[in-house]
Amino acid sequence: LFQNYNPLIRPVRKLEETITVSFSIALLQLISVVEKEQVLKTNVWLQVKWHDYQMQWKREKYGGIQSIRVPPSQVWTPDIVLFNNADGKYEASFKSHVVVYHNGDMNWVPPAIYKSSCYIDVKFFPF
Repeated sequence: LFQNYNPLIRPVRKLEETITVSFSIALLQLISVVEKEQVLKTNVWLQVKWHDYQMQWKREKYGGIQSIRVPPSQVWTPDIVLFNNADGKYEASFKSHVVVYHNGDMNWVPPAIYKSSCYIDVKFFPF
């Protein structure tokens, strides 16, 4: 499966092709809000899905295996970073494994702790 696979190369057949990446985020915890610095620290789970045509196999040839889990360094992963990052750490997610399905679908659910800039207007507080 990984023979001749380069995780640094975007998995497309033609350079002009695009990859549809589905991205969602779930807030688990609001760790801190520093009003003076206008910084928000959160604990989140990300969910990133895409399709990699090179990561496909016939289940019947491999004992019915439907999916495998691999380190993100072994497969191409989308470059998604926090735009309003407040601490200079652009890769704030932990490197959890990517689930690779037999049909080439990829599912990556890394947890992350993000520190972001957040404009706080307390003009009308308390309401």
